[in-house]
Amino acid sequence: AAAMGINIGGSSSGSPLNYIELMKSRAVLEPVINSLEWEDEKQKPNAAGFAKGVLKIENTKQTNLITITAKGKSPAEAQQIAQ
Repeated sequence: AAAMGINIGGSSSGSPLNYIELMKSRAVLEPVINSLEWEDEKQKPNAAGFAKGVLKIENTKQTNLITITAKGKSPAEAQQIAQ
């Protein structure tokens, strides 16, 4: 988040939980969801459902680093989501 220039409030040494919540936010996930192809628009998930089902966001212990792992229908889709 800091590398993208996103201000999440507080000091520059924000809590990893703040970064994780930011990555799960609607503002971050809706553009990703909209960039993917959906067979049926009714199956398109909301941000919370997408974060739960597709993303795995973990904190490296005792650091401000987070690891994001994405699942997709294909390796290319997973890479697109992770980017």
